[in-house]
Amino acid sequence: SCAECRRRRIRCDGTAAPCGQCKWYRVSDSCYYPTRKQRNAVSNRSFQEISASLDRATNVLKRLFPDHDAISLDAMSSEQLLSIAQKYGIHTRSDSGNGGSLDSAQDEDIQCFEPSPREGFEFDEQATNESDDVNGLALTFDSGSSCVGISSINAILKTIALVSPSFRAMVQQKPGNELASVSHPKPGDRTDQPELPEESILIDASFTHIHFVTPLIEESTFRAKHADGKCTESPWLALLNMVLAMGSLCTPSFDDKTQLVFHKRATDHLSLQSFSTGHLETVQALALLGGYYCHHTNQPNKAFVITGSALRMAIAMGLHRESVEGSSTSGDTTVVRETRRRVWWSLFCLDSWACVLLGRPTFGRWDPHTITVNEPSSSDHAGAVLSRSIAFCKITTSIQDRFARLPLITCDEIRAFDEEAQRWETYLPLSLQLGAASSQQPQLAHLLIGMRCINLRLVLHRPRLLTSALRRSRAVHIQPEEQEIVDQCRSLACDTVDAIQDDWLFNQLALRNINWFLFQACMVLLLSICSEHEHNNCQQWIVRIEASLIMFDKMSRFCSTIRRTHNVMSITYVASKSPVS
Repeated sequence: SCAECRRRRIRCDGTAAPCGQCKWYRVSDSCYYPTRKQRNAVSNRSFQEISASLDRATNVLKRLFPDHDAISLDAMSSEQLLSIAQKYGIHTRSDSGNGGSLDSAQDEDIQCFEPSPREGFEFDEQATNESDDVNGLALTFDSGSSCVGISSINAILKTIALVSPSFRAMVQQKPGNELASVSHPKPGDRTDQPELPEESILIDASFTHIHFVTPLIEESTFRAKHADGKCTESPWLALLNMVLAMGSLCTPSFDDKTQLVFHKRATDHLSLQSFSTGHLETVQALALLGGYYCHHTNQPNKAFVITGSALRMAIAMGLHRESVEGSSTSGDTTVVRETRRRVWWSLFCLDSWACVLLGRPTFGRWDPHTITVNEPSSSDHAGAVLSRSIAFCKITTSIQDRFARLPLITCDEIRAFDEEAQRWETYLPLSLQLGAASSQQPQLAHLLIGMRCINLRLVLHRPRLLTSALRRSRAVHIQPEEQEIVDQCRSLACDTVDAIQDDWLFNQLALRNINWFLFQACMVLLLSICSEHEHNNCQQWIVRIEASLIMFDKMSRFCSTIRRTHNVMSITYVASKSPVS
């Protein structure tokens, strides 16, 4: 309608100005069509977006200025706002004339934990497998170490060295032979070979313990092939000897060294030539070697490489995809298909368990769009344990992916991951929970599945413990939400020490795993003592450290290689009691 027809409130014919009505009433000069204005009605979606943006801005202000509201901040000058910001440690350092942002401080902290390896660095675990740099037992603080991130134990030792100069000085003053421990003997160096037990005993031990953690091998098929004794192919001999080596580690005897003989026999059949042909038994042998044995002998980098090779071979064989031959229902085909599933998912779990402590990228270990293989059947106990481990390792992989990225993981992300881990633990069968009462001696699967959960939560909270220790040493204010994460990390460390019991030391493999979980927890408590020696809970931490040292001493009697861990713990504890200079 034209403007004049609107004014008169009559129907306009809409023709070009002047319209017919304006001509009739002889007001052609007043006829024109005004430009329509777009109606600015706020949609429900726009309202929600604006509200969410306002909530985010309000939350940021609360975190930056917890004691001030937006109205009081709006009335302040720029100088007053800067003064309050420096008070809360929003700048890198309170005494810096050109302090950077909080993100800059975090990036600087991360550089302390994740320095680039020096040019030309090469790791040599063959020569010094007792003091590897990945697990921190080498006590090196320079860049001459493998590429590991803020989730590694090495990062804790570097933080202790930064906040406690007495610790660094004590390590540098110790002669090399004081810190060293007995290295693994090699079968070729021994003139007297140990008397080998019956193979059936070792096979029974392996299937009693290893099989219920990672059911890589179809037991009845393996036993039948072993009883037949006619196969002499390298993939089978490599797998057989790795099973015997793992069985040797699972026997009650702590003096049994026969695993060295079987390991040597297995590696004789695992050469570069093995990678030229894909064979399921080769994948299984590599999984046992990289997933268990190399970690037992303190060769984590070698384990990392071998497990990665096993995963690549499994992908080349198509184990990551579900078989398309779904129409076949024969018993043999069903068993083979289930074995392939269990091999893939066992590899997935072995790689996840080891790598979350390294801070290295996962390179797509888990991608639901490309990994289409079904999860294994949970009809038997081993399958049920593996199913729960798969769910756990998917959480672990997400955490590892986040650890490998910058910037540093936030407190909100830590809480979200922690809630996910606790939900997983809630649905864990009672028989697999650490606190479950049982008249029988705990088995390896029962021990590991519970301890890995509490250890993952500990590792998840630990980066904020490290950064808070550094900031506290610089007299920088710690935000309340970060302090909450730090307190939770310390609480988890105490829970770990309290959970470990004497009756868990039932074989060499259990012994080494308990040693590692306990070492992880103690490093958290030692850093806490070094950085906050006047804390109200400091005496509780000291009590647990001293109890752990007794446990380490007891374990070192059974396994001489744990002596190195005991030495590192003792040195750090003595340094933590020295005055900070």
